[in-house]
Amino acid sequence: MREIFANILAVEREGLKVSASFMDTNKLTALNIKLVKQILVKLITRRGTQLELDMSGIRFIDSSGFDTLNLIHQLGKKYNSTFVLTGVEMEVLDMMDLLRKYHIFHIHQVTPAC
Repeated sequence: MREIFANILAVEREGLKVSASFMDTNKLTALNIKLVKQILVKLITRRGTQLELDMSGIRFIDSSGFDTLNLIHQLGKKYNSTFVLTGVEMEVLDMMDLLRKYHIFHIHQVTPAC
């Protein structure tokens, strides 16, 4: 089943496997992260969830965006859930490296820079 939240996040669920992807945005900032955070927290706190967040198209993340991703990662550990980032753009990887956050997240697929 596919659900759309405020035209920013699409979520597909199949049992405990959950895939989420962004819509109509290329940034995660204080302006849009509040709703994303609420949705991801609700998903990851179901014990045993396997949450995959497709970051394709996201080219910029501010500190509130990184804080939210870190929170989801930490909640995943607490609830025996997994949180994986896919489709991470090179610009975002560069920001993660600069902020020394690259090693925190499980990243499975990187989108090469154009």
